[in-house]
Amino acid sequence: MYHDEMHHLGRPHFHARYGDDEASIDIEDLAVIAGRIPPRALRLVVEWASAPSKSYARTGSARAAMSRCRRSTRCARRSTIEAMRTTPLLIDATPTGGFAVCVVFDDGTAGEVDLSYLVDYGGVFKPLSDPAYFRQLRADPEAGTIVWPNDADIAPETLYAHTRDQAAATA
Repeated sequence: MYHDEMHHLGRPHFHARYGDDEASIDIEDLAVIAGRIPPRALRLVVEWASAPSKSYARTGSARAAMSRCRRSTRCARRSTIEAMRTTPLLIDATPTGGFAVCVVFDDGTAGEVDLSYLVDYGGVFKPLSDPAYFRQLRADPEAGTIVWPNDADIAPETLYAHTRDQAAATA
């Protein structure tokens, strides 16, 4: 599940891929908020995400959906999907001072990004207002992005876009 992607206006969502098509699906109403997948594939995604699960009541729909995905045999074959990934993976992240972080992606893109805007979001990002806590970030190789001890993270696409924008502004 992703939370902070600029083009999704901070709406919690997950990504669904079908062949060469990809869509971002809103966690709450299961509407397509970006991208496109064929109608038949969308029906299957909505059916999967809507299916009752014992864990829904305990953890909410997003975690239940992720939990079901981890148990799914289809998700076990993710390595072929990862090969088609369009956003490079983050391989290193080092806090540099304040709310700035030096990041390096596996395609060689690197730069320093200001993540101070995350503090304004509150919620899961509220602890980041403490500079000592902010510095506890790490590069998560599985997620391909920055993660903090409370599992707050930034969508990889957003982090990559910020890095490219910053690099272009200083070039």
